[in-house]
Amino acid sequence: MSSLTNFALTIVVLRTMPLPEFGVFSLVYALYQLTLSAGRALVGQPLAIRFSASPAETRDPETKDALGAALVVGFAAAIPIAIAAQVTSGPLSRGLIAVAISLPLLLVQDAWRFGLFAAGHPQRAFVIDLIWGVGQVLSVVIILLGPGPSLFLYLLGWGLSGAISVAIPAIATRTALKPIRGIAWLRSNQDLGIRYVAESALLNGAEQAVRVLIGIVAGLEILGALNGTRTIFGLITVLILGAEVFGITEGTRILERNPGRHQRFTSGLAVVLTIAPLMVAAVLALVPQSLGVSAVGDSWTEIRRLVWPVGILVAAQGFTSAYRIGLRSLADARSSLKAQTFSAPIVLGLGVVGAYIGTAQAAAIGLAAGNIVSAALFRQYFVTARKRSRQ
Repeated sequence: MSSLTNFALTIVVLRTMPLPEFGVFSLVYALYQLTLSAGRALVGQPLAIRFSASPAETRDPETKDALGAALVVGFAAAIPIAIAAQVTSGPLSRGLIAVAISLPLLLVQDAWRFGLFAAGHPQRAFVIDLIWGVGQVLSVVIILLGPGPSLFLYLLGWGLSGAISVAIPAIATRTALKPIRGIAWLRSNQDLGIRYVAESALLNGAEQAVRVLIGIVAGLEILGALNGTRTIFGLITVLILGAEVFGITEGTRILERNPGRHQRFTSGLAVVLTIAPLMVAAVLALVPQSLGVSAVGDSWTEIRRLVWPVGILVAAQGFTSAYRIGLRSLADARSSLKAQTFSAPIVLGLGVVGAYIGTAQAAAIGLAAGNIVSAALFRQYFVTARKRSRQ
């Protein structure tokens, strides 16, 4: 649910702030997402993998230590962001300050969600997300009725709402965050965490690099058309990201209790995450020209040409995500890192080749082709890892 409310906040900022400040918001939010990916790699995912099938007397102390670990990672990321805020100015500086203030507890919030899913309490994770979502809505209403639209206030309200969503259950359950124990937890789980961080860096690095190179090779207009089309598929991207928490915890439990079902579970997840983007693409392809223009403006004509290539691209990413989740539940960090190491240059190379042709459609087809190869690689590594785990 938190991904949905964050997406809604993005729409609010887009509609109420000038484009330059929305650009700053996009940059700062991307920085948060990169840090969140690192936090999940170091804390949330190892917690879910190692302890989803453990008894409560083992899992609960580990979860508390993991929350301390998330706090440590959050502070480690917030310090350089705060320093960067001091050497910049204007909206960017204020945006960085707002994120630096909020980041430690936002990472704790995400780790707590993983812990609750690992414990088999998704409804409690939903309550935490609900508190954050309600806080975001209230903060936006207060800002719009009071001082008026402000990038700093939007980001501060977003971050403080997340902090409150952690503070309320922490007080209710008398859960104390212990950074010293968190550091020890990070060390004891570094065999998974370090490889997952490296994989996350490769994935995010390739995505950012291909955007920059497409902008350089094909021009900002083509890059804008691609980004605009990706935004339309934003809710599907949210679904794919949300599947991670559920998929890792449930896959780990299935592997422990009924190993024969594990491959079927992973394959079923792949089907869902692949079909959903294709269904959205099919619906968008049928939208009348007049309705599309009234919804997104004159850019709809170009976006409509990209619906199917981008839909296939997102479908391939969903397929890849399912088998990455499968490798996570097998605790096979080595295979997952290898798959990403081979995939990153392929996606980057084919995306740039498509951009070199000089059309947005060619760039989208190149990216889709690269992600299809990546999907095939992840599936092959998963199948091999499954065979190895059964020997």
